[in-house]
Amino acid sequence: MSIIDAIQAPPQRLKISAEAFWERFTNAEFVLLDVACQHEQGMTDQQKKDAAKNRIFRDDTNNSGYRNLGKSKVRNFVLGLESTTVLGSSVLAAGRAAVILDTTITEEEAYKVGL
Repeated sequence: MSIIDAIQAPPQRLKISAEAFWERFTNAEFVLLDVACQHEQGMTDQQKKDAAKNRIFRDDTNNSGYRNLGKSKVRNFVLGLESTTVLGSSVLAAGRAAVILDTTITEEEAYKVGL
């Protein structure tokens, strides 16, 4: 790619609306994530911290209205869901994080300031 091509190429979208971000998860994945956010009596301290981390990410996504799929914090969280086990299965199957994070953001999914 030449410098001129790079200058003229539209920038890759990185900000996806919160609604579109969550729609990239299947219903079953979203249910497991919700279970992973729950804090129950009898949990170890590490399990409580993990549940809190999941809730904070979920709430931050919903409150901000978008996620930047290029940020390491977002990428690490979603990738980590492939190794987060809830009710005997991973929140995300192997390879699903890449689909959620790396599928091109469409115009409809793109975060629009002020909407």
